[in-house]
Amino acid sequence: MKLLLAESVDETRELDLRQPSLGLAYLTAMVRRELPGQVEVRATATGVEQAIRQWRPDVVGISSTSVRYGIARQNARIARELGIPVIIGGIHITALPESLYPEMDVGVLGEGETAIVELMRLYLETGGLPPERLRDIPGLVFRDGGELVRTPPRPHMARLDDIPPPDRTVAVPQPHSHLFSSRGCPYSCVFCASTRFWPGKVRFFSAERVVDEVEQLVRDHHVKVISFYDDLFVANLERLARIRDLLVERGLVGKVRFTCNARANIVTDRMCELLKAIGVASVNMGLESGCQKTLTYLKGGNVTVEQNREAIMTVRRHGMLAQGSFIIGAPDETREEIEETYQFIRRMPLSILDVYILRPYPGTPIWDYAVERGLASNDMQWGSITHRDRIDPERLINLSNHISSEEMARIYARFMRLRYWKILKGLVHHPYRMEIVSAGLRAVHAMVAGWFRPKDG
Repeated sequence: MKLLLAESVDETRELDLRQPSLGLAYLTAMVRRELPGQVEVRATATGVEQAIRQWRPDVVGISSTSVRYGIARQNARIARELGIPVIIGGIHITALPESLYPEMDVGVLGEGETAIVELMRLYLETGGLPPERLRDIPGLVFRDGGELVRTPPRPHMARLDDIPPPDRTVAVPQPHSHLFSSRGCPYSCVFCASTRFWPGKVRFFSAERVVDEVEQLVRDHHVKVISFYDDLFVANLERLARIRDLLVERGLVGKVRFTCNARANIVTDRMCELLKAIGVASVNMGLESGCQKTLTYLKGGNVTVEQNREAIMTVRRHGMLAQGSFIIGAPDETREEIEETYQFIRRMPLSILDVYILRPYPGTPIWDYAVERGLASNDMQWGSITHRDRIDPERLINLSNHISSEEMARIYARFMRLRYWKILKGLVHHPYRMEIVSAGLRAVHAMVAGWFRPKDG
């Protein structure tokens, strides 16, 4: 049988369309290991309609975020018109199972490596995905007649090393590539759905497995920069020290640079010493706000503005670049409190920074807040959740109780000017300056082109 795995992306606007995500690469590797010679798997992030019509797979699996869920529905409709069953996975369906569209046969809730294998075995056995048999598979949502059925939750895989490494013929390594070394986050920020997708404690790939993947990327694919995409790569310092030792033993230190995510309240000299020793060049932190009241609201009261400031200075003191992301537009945030964040950014030595207007993603407390106030719903235009550098006040989901959409757009534009100025000022010393320039040119091209295209839904 033939299985097509597809990423749900907006091909007219997305900057990174070169390859599918690591998520699809993990699924591909799992199916190929567990069902060798029985399932032919292909994965794509572009030309999904063409792949469906020309390759005619037996099953289509689509991974989608909330922002691109409308596009996932379009692709599912194409498959259903051809009589092809559709499996939907990803963060959106996990956070909002009741949003399963009629064009979709079954949704996979949470991580999908084991579920996709069981669904493929069911198809091989029965030639379809019969609802009466789907009831026996945990972690699914589907319709049986007019009934929306959710099966019991699927337990997470306790040992992540049991998952095969991502199939790099799917996520083809680039000079700047990425990998996951853990799943989950011990914190619960009001704007983030990570704990909805990966509830419970953080699970780690072993240090040996992580370094095996690094070695493959460096030796076989000549990768120069690797970004750890974990929510919190530094959550386990004992493992981090073991990763350092293994990188030294295998002669990999100095042959590749890394970036990673950290959290301001756990940044220490010891942590930074370990990061510097393995070759981390920049550390990205979700700083979120320069106003303590807003920061407490967004991050639950376990980090302070002073810790944000000290984390930046500690990272810099150890010879690494500090990167930060910020959020404005919390419901009760005033103009003066937003200005505190602006001045914090202006004063701090951040090499790269991102600023976002608070957005209501399904599976978060912010989503519940927006639904209660009629600002979001299960049948909304999903593309309106996101925003780009150029804000359209009429499309902005504005959660503020104090600031109009028009004024929020002006405030955001001011933050963007500060962002670009700080990036340009620090670019000459940035270790990834060529990648940043290239990404910037793509962003400008995509932004300008987007002005002349119909607005997405």
